[in-house]
Formats: sequence, C-alpha cells, structure tokens
Amino acid sequence: MRKIREVLRLKFEHKLSHRAISTTVGISKGSVAQYLKRAKEAEMSWERARGLDDAEVERRLFKDIGRNEPRKRAPIDFNWVHSELRKTGVTLQLLWLEYREEMATLSSRLTAYQYSQFCDLYAIFRKKVDVSMRQVHRAGEKMFIDYSGKKPEIYDRDTGECVAVELFVAVLGASNYTFAEATRTQRSADFCASTIRAFEYFDGVPQIVVPDQLRSAVKGPDRYDPEINPTYADLAEHYGTAIIPARPRRPKDKAKVENAVLVVQRWILACLRTRKFFSLDELNVAIAELLGKLNARPFKKLTDEYDSITVPDYLESRFSRDGGATSTTRLIRIFGAAALAVFVTIYVSAQIDATGKAFTAFLGWNHYTGALVGFGIVVVYTLFGGFVAVSWSDLFQGSLKLW
Repeated sequence: MRKIREVLRLKFEHKLSHRAISTTVGISKGSVAQYLKRAKEAEMSWERARGLDDAEVERRLFKDIGRNEPRKRAPIDFNWVHSELRKTGVTLQLLWLEYREEMATLSSRLTAYQYSQFCDLYAIFRKKVDVSMRQVHRAGEKMFIDYSGKKPEIYDRDTGECVAVELFVAVLGASNYTFAEATRTQRSADFCASTIRAFEYFDGVPQIVVPDQLRSAVKGPDRYDPEINPTYADLAEHYGTAIIPARPRRPKDKAKVENAVLVVQRWILACLRTRKFFSLDELNVAIAELLGKLNARPFKKLTDEYDSITVPDYLESRFSRDGGATSTTRLIRIFGAAALAVFVTIYVSAQIDATGKAFTAFLGWNHYTGALVGFGIVVVYTLFGGFVAVSWSDLFQGSLKLW
C-alpha cells in the first residue's frame, strides 16, 4: 500500500521539503513529487485526506488501484519437474520453457517464474524429496569393504620404477574400527586374502560383508540381484557370513567405508607421502603402525570438552557439569571401580589358571600347587614392577610363542 496520506500530512501540515519527506517516509523523491502532483490534479488536500483511509485516497488518485503491486506467480508442479528430469536428455531449461509456454496459454493474470527462480525453487524442493534413511549399525553385524582411489606406491630397487598398488580398506559399522593394507591388485586372490586378514585383524567374523560391486566380489553386477563371485561365495560359506554388495553408483549404501577410506587417506597415506618403500611388506608394516594409531584415537571432542580420558572420568565430569548431585558422581565412581575390579579379577584369575596348567604340563606338578605358585609370581611382579613388569612378562610370553 502506498504511503500517500503520510506524504500529504508531512507536506501540508509540516511544510517539509521533498527530500525530507523522502527520507522520513522511505520512498524516492520522484514518488513524493508524483503523489503531490496527483493530489493537486485531484484537488486532494490534507484536510480532505485526513478523514479518508489509505485505500480511499489511493482510489481517488489512481485509476487502477494496486497497479504497481507485483502480479501473482504461476505455480510450478515440482513433482512433474522431478519425474521428467529422470528421462534422458531432459534439462531444467527445457522444462522451464515448457512451463512458460503453458502458463502463457492458460492465464494472462499469472506471471511465470524466471529461469533462475525456477532453478532455485526446484533445488529447495529436491532437498525435501531426496532424503536419506538413517542407518543404525549393530555391533558385529556388518563389515564394509572398498578400495581407495588414491593409491600408495612402491619402488623397484634396481630400476627406480614407481609402481602404484591398491589400498584395501575394511571398517566395522558400529565401532568404525578400521583395517587397511596394500595389495598388488584387486583380483580375486588378493581380494579374498585381504578379506581374511581383515577377519583376523578384527578377531571375528561379522554377520554381513558389504563390498562394492567389483569383479572380485560380484560376477554379474546388478542393482537388485547381483551374482556373487563363486570364490568369494565359497569364502563366505567357509567363514559363516553373508555377502550383500552395495548397489552400483549408490555410495550411501556403504557410507561407512567411504568415510573410512577418506580417513585412511588422511591419516595413513598423507603421513607416508615423503617415504619411499621398496617392497609390499615394507609398505604394509608402515601402514600397520599408523593403523594402530588411527584406531587408538580418543574421542577428541568429548575428551577435550570434559577433560577426561576414561569412561568413569567422562561420566563424572558430565554429570557434575550438568548440575548433578555429589552423590550421583560418587555412585558413578563406585560403579566404575566395581566393574574394573570384576574384569581385572577375571583377567588375573585366567593368568593364574594358565600358570597352573603350564607347571602341570612341564613339571608334572599338581594343578593347584602350580596355581598357587603362579599367584605368588603375579603378586611379586605386580608389587615390585607394576606396569613395567606386566609389559616385560607379555614380551617374554610373546617370545616363547614365536620360538
């Protein structure tokens, strides 16, 4: 609605200039001059306009009320646009031209949207339509597999030739626990061997393995019913797991491993960018070292926010910060200490029992006598050596196994 009454009031009652009225009302000086000219031609003074409302004043000064107001826009059938874009060769510009022609023939009172607005409105509509389903991952349910697009390299010692090799990546759905290794190719033998080593690294076999539809996993790619490679199918049967490949060109089906590949590229390949490797084994040793650091990363955000490393510390800090009672935080401490005591007792008991069996097998001692001796050994090296003694004992046990 035009501000004609306010212009007339300021001009005839307060005797303001066109510039002052323009600044006060917020319209251009040209509009102010036009309103006053029309008021003069219609013999409309402020005394007459005072008793009229804005609509009546505008009706007397303008023949077409609201002629400067924008015309209504012709609606767009976005469902039709979305379905037509799925057809080959159809573009947004083509659909916009068809939309303009249709609106021109149907109604002269509606104005069609311009191309830029047409595209912007469709982009807003598409965000509401192309939604993604949230995937909930259960522990031990799925392992996702993929190869990295960025490849590590090894060099020939004699010729210096650089050879790009493949980077196999596997990740567990629930925990994001990641495995990575370099292989010569993506062929069936390398692919199956990498899958087996992933099982060994995770120390278990998931219920479902989700690979990409590469030839080593899928014999006949298909969106809904892919045919599994016979060798890979035999591997799945042997390990008691199921193979459900992701759909082709649907990265959201295996978003976990897509993200894991990106993390491996940043945390492993980027760290190895200045090093040269002359064998696949040498490269995999370096990858394994960085892989351990990758999987041992703390939850950085919560660790920094609550200044905590252990779970009891985190829970105590969170409850105390959120206004929790002192009794609640103390209860969390007691529960954490009790859980730790239970699991440590189980761990130490297993050590003592294993020591009894070892003395029985090697020296022919009674099992209980060997267990008591083992208990004494555990108490002694714990009291005198603590964590260092445990580390040395683990090293000694590992050496015996290798020997």
